[in-house]
Parts: sequence; C-alpha cells; structure tokens
Amino acid sequence: MFPKKIILTSQDINSYNDNGYLIVKKLFGPDECKKLIELALKTADLTYKVRMSPDHESPEIKNFITDGRIADVVETLHNNMPIDWLGCQIHFRIPGSPFTKGWNPHQDNHYTRYPYGMGVSAIVALEDADRENGCLYAYPGSHKLPILEHEPHSTYAPNENLGNKCEIPTEFINRKVDLLMNQGDLYIQHGNLIHGSHANNSPTRSRLNMGILCIVHGQTYTSKAQSANRKPQPLRG
Repeated sequence: MFPKKIILTSQDINSYNDNGYLIVKKLFGPDECKKLIELALKTADLTYKVRMSPDHESPEIKNFITDGRIADVVETLHNNMPIDWLGCQIHFRIPGSPFTKGWNPHQDNHYTRYPYGMGVSAIVALEDADRENGCLYAYPGSHKLPILEHEPHSTYAPNENLGNKCEIPTEFINRKVDLLMNQGDLYIQHGNLIHGSHANNSPTRSRLNMGILCIVHGQTYTSKAQSANRKPQPLRG
C-alpha cells in the first residue's frame, strides 16, 4: 500500500461536482509510469488495439491499481464509500499502427449502466497527452444529463474512430475542452460525462494510458459488463 494518503481539497471536490471530471496532477512518478508501459507493451498484440484486462496477465498491474492512491481519490468523491473496480484497459496509440484514430463522443455509463453517480472511470496518463498525440476531450457539465442514445460503432475496428457515438446536445456543443495531461496524472470522470479523444497525429509520439472502471461497492451494473469478465474487486488492496 502507498504510505501517504492522497488528500483532495474542497475546491477539487466542487470542481468535480460542477464539471464531471477532475485531474489530479503527478499522482504517479516517472519510474512507475515507465514500468507500467513496459508491462503494458508485453500484453499488446501486433496491431496495438485496445488491450482489455491486462491485469489478468500481470499481477504488477493489479498491484499498481490497488495500492491505495486511486482509491483515496475515488472514495473521497463518493463520500468515503468503499469502491470496487470492474476491470482495466490499456490504450496505446502507437504511431504507424491501425489504432491511432480518436474515440467517438460517448458516455461510459451507457455501456455499464450502474446507478447515476455511483461510478467513475479513472485514467492514468502513462505519457504526456496533448491535442497532437490524441488527448481526451470532454463537455463540462454534461454529466448531469441522463444516458443518451448511442449509435453503435466497433471498439476494435482498425483505422476508424472507435466506440459507440452519441450526439452532443445543443447547449453543450460550445463547451468542449481538451484535457491536457502530463505523465503520471490521474483523470477521474463521471460515468455520464460526454467525452471522447482526438486522433494521434504525431509521427513520433505514442499516447499510452490505463483506464480503470470503478463502482461503489454493492451497486448493480449490466449483464453486458458482467459478460465482459468484469468482476468487482476491492479498489483498495
């Protein structure tokens, strides 16, 4: 376990409640991120498509997720309720691979369908992320919307924008912001927040990150998520 508790300020909590996301700067060190990149690349296939559940092959990845730092942040944003995680995935965005396109705008909870406000996505930036190499973008405040209709798209189709797609409500179209992150930052995102990512247009830089699906302990979620081998485990190891 990480020896020092991660403390959020009231400003952090209010910002998350207002916008639907929070970036915690430099939660993980460069050496930790380098090690995670090494572990992640060992689990990748030759196309560098999204790698689901790399923790099944690497206990070190699981130990990283459950060392307490992510749990400190997610628990604080949920009134200190115990948190489970349902699985993780690695996004590589390696230049020259067929998986450098962006993710369509969507709400994560349209896949998982846990009760409103009872879960988040926690994303660790393993490398710096900006507009050129395909950073995330979000529509602040859109987490207050219900789950919208989504047009089906593949998560694994090469050379295409990935994932199911929702239309952006008129009142949010001009609110889009790019989420610039540095290596080691932790990004927490409400399940109803509309977000996506840009394509990686850098000829030399990848944009690796690791996403962890978190849910308040004891909450229900869809059978689709269950069939994807997402079994709840305590986020705090």
